[in-house]
Amino acid sequence: MVLMMAPALPHKGLDDGLQVLERVRHAAPGEPLRLFGARPPARMPSGATFVARPSDEALRDLYRTSRVLVFPSRYEGFGLPPLEAMATGCAVVTTRVGAIPDFSRDRVSAWWVEPGDVEGMVAGVLRLLGSDAEAESMGGAAVAAARDWDWPIVTARLETALRAIAESPPAR
Repeated sequence: MVLMMAPALPHKGLDDGLQVLERVRHAAPGEPLRLFGARPPARMPSGATFVARPSDEALRDLYRTSRVLVFPSRYEGFGLPPLEAMATGCAVVTTRVGAIPDFSRDRVSAWWVEPGDVEGMVAGVLRLLGSDAEAESMGGAAVAAARDWDWPIVTARLETALRAIAESPPAR
């Protein structure tokens, strides 16, 4: 299954993502497509299903049961959905925005493309759908990478950084 969040904000790349899903539908007609979010987009890809406002548990299940998450955002402050998907072992095809380059490695724990690169996203999705070994390898690497962003680890890093700042002499 190919999964994608369907946000209403233009910078999230919904139009790019819908193009990706339509092209995947054409190239792999039997592959289930699922979107989630607050409300379905005005234009749903043919044969796709929509999950409205999934609970945290339902969202984890969506990630776990998906082969690939498509994250076509054009701009992000952080980019949490790819990290959430990675934590469940779901392969991710994403734009190289926000903190994604900080928590993943291209072609190792996620498949990166530049914002707006619909063809690159389609290529990544189809490659992962076509190779069990590659999707499983990326999913395993994604789980390992996501562990480094667990709350206790991140808060300890933040605390260390804040202490270093507090203990450093003031700039003159």
